[in-house]
Amino acid sequence: MKIVYPVSYSSWSYYTDCPKKYHYNYILKCKQPSTFALEKGNTWHKNCEVFIKEENTDLIDKLEIWRVMLTTLKHNKAFAEQRMAVNEKMQPLPWRSKDSIVRWIIDARYYDENTRILKVIDFKTGKEYPNHTEQMEFYACFLYGVLKKEIPINKVVCELWYLDIPKIVTLTLSLDFLDNLRDHYLREFNEAKSVVDFPTTPSASACKWCPYSVKRRNTLTIPEGGYCQDYFK
Repeated sequence: MKIVYPVSYSSWSYYTDCPKKYHYNYILKCKQPSTFALEKGNTWHKNCEVFIKEENTDLIDKLEIWRVMLTTLKHNKAFAEQRMAVNEKMQPLPWRSKDSIVRWIIDARYYDENTRILKVIDFKTGKEYPNHTEQMEFYACFLYGVLKKEIPINKVVCELWYLDIPKIVTLTLSLDFLDNLRDHYLREFNEAKSVVDFPTTPSASACKWCPYSVKRRNTLTIPEGGYCQDYFK
């Protein structure tokens, strides 16, 4: 068994968090239980996507406070729920191409021709988490790697829209930072091609939120193999 390519932010974060969790989800394809939070996120994301793409679309009541912001995206002809897959040379490929090394889905993005600013937006439901910034940097470094060959870009600005807080967190990323980050990820992706073992790396925080953990709680006494060792029993 080896790493499945192309990788995504979700699959790569699973692997770096705990290789065994990656193995369960992306290689064995063990189904995760649906949760209210997941269903809510999917519903709200879909409503935002359709509102941006189509005319005469209603927003659910709790998204009404975002109407002006979402209308601005519509007027700016933002791409919504855009899928992209690329090879190591940052050449776009079909979504399911076996020749691609990484792929991603961006909730919304648009380009301002006057300022030459590329804006990348991700919709979030629920709480803020530190890895949200890392996720945006992941998306931005690869998207910039593709688009810089097509359009002049002075700056990349990322926004995390926390839909039910409500709140917007803005990240302004330098182009040098994005180039270096993309090179870093590509080196790691290539190094991982030789991986054949997926050990557990249990910790209190990782096991608490792992979908394959039998006991999702904080504890100082975690079994050596993690709680997931009892998942299939």
